[in-house]
Amino acid sequence: MGTVLITGASRGIGLAALQALAPQYKIIAHASRESSFDGIDLSQFPDVEVIASDLSDGGESLSETVRKEYRRDLTGLVCNAGVTLDGPIGSYKKEDIQRALNINMMSVFRLNREAMKAFSKKKKASAVNITSIVGQRGNAMQSLYAMSKAGIIGLTKSLAAEASLMRGEVRFNAVSPGFIETDMTDKVPDDHKEGYKGKTYLGRFGRPDEVGSLISFLLGEKSSYINGQIVRIDGGMW
Repeated sequence: MGTVLITGASRGIGLAALQALAPQYKIIAHASRESSFDGIDLSQFPDVEVIASDLSDGGESLSETVRKEYRRDLTGLVCNAGVTLDGPIGSYKKEDIQRALNINMMSVFRLNREAMKAFSKKKKASAVNITSIVGQRGNAMQSLYAMSKAGIIGLTKSLAAEASLMRGEVRFNAVSPGFIETDMTDKVPDDHKEGYKGKTYLGRFGRPDEVGSLISFLLGEKSSYINGQIVRIDGGMW
């Protein structure tokens, strides 16, 4: 049984990833606070360890913990934690910009760096980074969020190429969700929701468990020839 670190594992897509992966792996479930897991029955999973860390430091403290405590056993990574910061580009405050970039980009960079070091000692290992269709197509009033998610795409493709220089089969892929039923989309006004649903071939938002299943697939052996890919899960958005 391998060990997988999931960031932002207490809700939404992160929790769905935990639920999908826990039967197969030891899970290091991250959230900004341990209390984030209150109300979640973790006893139903065979081997889950909770770790709390505020990623607004760019993932420095969590990366250090991974390096000291988990690097030897780490065979998988799911970088899911992220925040949105919406509004006209001129409205962002300096401190809010830095916080968003630290959580959405720098923490992903640092954790992938630790994963690469851990994976270099493994015959097989896999990472899945969560980006967004906004990082691929852009969106009005989300320039900062789009930039941070686009950065994850560049990082993932570069690490897949870099991993090819090592022994073993080490893979880096990204999942690019469209509109998924999470806390983030709950904040979207109802009239806007209907408009976005109308832009998908399936006419609905996705469910977190559907994304969790895709993450599980990309981490596992059945996707062993998929590498350096950005896999969209958006209901056929046009």
